[in-house]
Amino acid sequence: MIENIVIGNPKINIRELINDDSLDNTFFTEERWLPKILKELNLIPSTSWLKKNKPEYFRGLNDIDCFYIKLGKSKKPIYIVIGE
Repeated sequence: MIENIVIGNPKINIRELINDDSLDNTFFTEERWLPKILKELNLIPSTSWLKKNKPEYFRGLNDIDCFYIKLGKSKKPIYIVIGE
């Protein structure tokens, strides 16, 4: 199961943000459209589902940032790191 998503190249070393045990469950991508990333990982059934149920996550990720998203009550939060 994916625990972390890293987008682009973070300015800080990724090992300072994510522990070594979690690196095996980390998805690295250059894609900046969050719905497309979540659909690619099969974490959501469709992008329209995300727009209807979690509209705050229906967005692009262009600014450098780190945050958690939670897609359901029983699902574990996913840590997202956005780099350049």
